[in-house]
Amino acid sequence: MSDIARDRRGHAVMVRTNKRDLTVDERYQFIAAVEKGIAEGRKKADVAEEWGVSKNQYVRYVKQLKEVGHLQSSKKGRCGRKRKVTGNV
Repeated sequence: MSDIARDRRGHAVMVRTNKRDLTVDERYQFIAAVEKGIAEGRKKADVAEEWGVSKNQYVRYVKQLKEVGHLQSSKKGRCGRKRKVTGNV
């Protein structure tokens, strides 16, 4: 048997154990590590697992670096209508 978590119907279920957000410096180091691993013949998923992030994070970071020019997180503001200020100010 494999160590993949499965639900009661037998479908594979993703279990997030050690996944985490990387700091900006770690993101640049992660991209370099993946590129070095690819040059050595390793899979992106293997390198990503060592770093504790998903394998798709590499693609997202490279895309962000090309489009925006940096790897800083882009936390967006609230959705929806802004709150009205009530009362005497």
